Amino acid sequence: MLRVRSTIVAGDRPSAYDPPEGPVPWGQRVLLVAGAALVYGGGRWLGDLWRHAVRDWFQHPPFRGSWVTVEHVFLYSTLTAVLCSAAWWGFARIGWMPAPGSVFRGPIRRVIVWGTVLGIGVFLFDLVALLVLHAAGAMPPGRPPLGWHPMTGWSFLGNLFSNFYEEWVFRGFLFVVAVRVTSSRLAAVLITSVLFAVVHTQYSWALRGLILVSTLAACWVVLKLRSLWPAWIAHQVVDVLGDSVFFG
Repeated sequence: MLRVRSTIVAGDRPSAYDPPEGPVPWGQRVLLVAGAALVYGGGRWLGDLWRHAVRDWFQHPPFRGSWVTVEHVFLYSTLTAVLCSAAWWGFARIGWMPAPGSVFRGPIRRVIVWGTVLGIGVFLFDLVALLVLHAAGAMPPGRPPLGWHPMTGWSFLGNLFSNFYEEWVFRGFLFVVAVRVTSSRLAAVLITSVLFAVVHTQYSWALRGLILVSTLAACWVVLKLRSLWPAWIAHQVVDVLGDSVFFG
């Protein structure tokens, strides 16, 4: 499933998702991995400090209303996305990575259709899997798996930003670094998907397994269209549907 029609067809521009034409020197690979680890890990660490500082400054406001948007836009993965953007720009300037803009492409209609279909498909898969996990006793007891609590407009707006930050970091920067370092799309898919699932520590391992499977599907569509947009659209669709009915 992860085999994608090869890189550059006649008249098409190279994509950041294309493996390098030749082997990347080992020194360059080490520096790419070290740089990616530094900006990602540093971004998460600084982001936690930033979030706690801002919440302390505003005296720990309740997580509702407009504050939901504030946290999603400014306090979650914002610093990580900024640092990864800076690193990507720097690596592109010295010719070690393709330009960041090369992940934003694809016919608008296909991007929207594929992103929407992917989002609905992932939601349905998660719905069935969540019900099975609850029936098997693999989820925390005492709480139903489903209930109607529709996403608010503030949450929807905030997710537009925070979901983009996550896709930019994982299906963008880290994925492209992994492709450059391994010269393999499949390796990049597995590395970034596992990392994406593992860092969602707010969820149980069962739910992180669902995240892993969902992310593999998202990577396939990203590679099919050679565009980051459908992953972002799908992420938003899954959150709108899932956050409205899942108790997790």
